[in-house]
Amino acid sequence: MAANTTVSPDAFGHYWNNMTNVLLNGGLANLTNIFAGTTTVGLTNINVSTLLANNVGPSATDASRLGYFSVPNATIDFFYGNSTTASNAFKITGLSSTNNYSLRFYGARDATTEIRM
Repeated sequence: MAANTTVSPDAFGHYWNNMTNVLLNGGLANLTNIFAGTTTVGLTNINVSTLLANNVGPSATDASRLGYFSVPNATIDFFYGNSTTASNAFKITGLSSTNNYSLRFYGARDATTEIRM
């Protein structure tokens, strides 16, 4: 995410994709995999309105619990939809029906009564 860009390669030797804006229908094309290879996969913002970093995610991480997600800039950056409905979404594009994929998403949030993605 944009507020605290995650440096690539990280301490585990993996590469990250950093979203730098939340423009409607904007996003990332040809995502990089964790080994720095280019893919045909993309991420498109459908209606997420806010992209920032703050202290709702852990800034001190534990690799025994988070594995290779244990990268502080990755765990404190986030985006969310500021909406009163559950319609906030992003779309994964460029997938092939003949391939298998392993997608991993990390999420953390303090308790809240707001609807969050």
